[in-house]
Amino acid sequence: LPAGLLLTKMLVQAPYKAPKKKAEKEAKKTRGGLRRRGTMDTKSEDSNAHSSSEEDGEEEDLPPHVRDYIRILTHQIRDYTKNKQKQVDDYPYGGGQGAILQADPLYQCWDHIRQERQCRPHTIYLSPCGKTFTQGDARRLAREYDHLILVCGHYEGIDQRFIDGYVDEEISLGDFVLTGGEIAAMAVADAVCRLIPGVLSHDACFEDESHCNGML
Repeated sequence: LPAGLLLTKMLVQAPYKAPKKKAEKEAKKTRGGLRRRGTMDTKSEDSNAHSSSEEDGEEEDLPPHVRDYIRILTHQIRDYTKNKQKQVDDYPYGGGQGAILQADPLYQCWDHIRQERQCRPHTIYLSPCGKTFTQGDARRLAREYDHLILVCGHYEGIDQRFIDGYVDEEISLGDFVLTGGEIAAMAVADAVCRLIPGVLSHDACFEDESHCNGML
């Protein structure tokens, strides 16, 4: 089972660079040629798709349908441990069934993201103890924050010291149990991202919805 996941939503316009070969490959797939655009970049802990292009100093020609409104990065918590076993969980001090995610690897990952962004991102822990997520929360998060960290709990939860020191709010999907917070994080990310201007074809696509205009 995965040890946990952090998702970072970055609402930034940033140029994307890629090797020539990738641009040429995309050109063959796209009828009528390519125009220079932004892109959506999804990065996992073991991918570094644009490193070589940065060295070449060349930008990629992208298909017209590709934009750069949102970037979602995933971070594997095990990469931030200091032991050979890559252990991220331990038994709770108070006893009981199961284990919890340790505070230190969570903090190391959180601090790495903070230094990369050069700011303190708004940090959300997906927790059964949190406030039930609503469309109003999705609008608030999309409107007020450029950077979000979604911390996915696993096992029996995470160390309370990390929650007290670095979590800004706790969000729950409802009164039911999941194996981990990954599914909840995807639901929150989807609800927030679709409200970012440009993601949908027109603002009316979500402004006319029942949960937006107060009908439900």
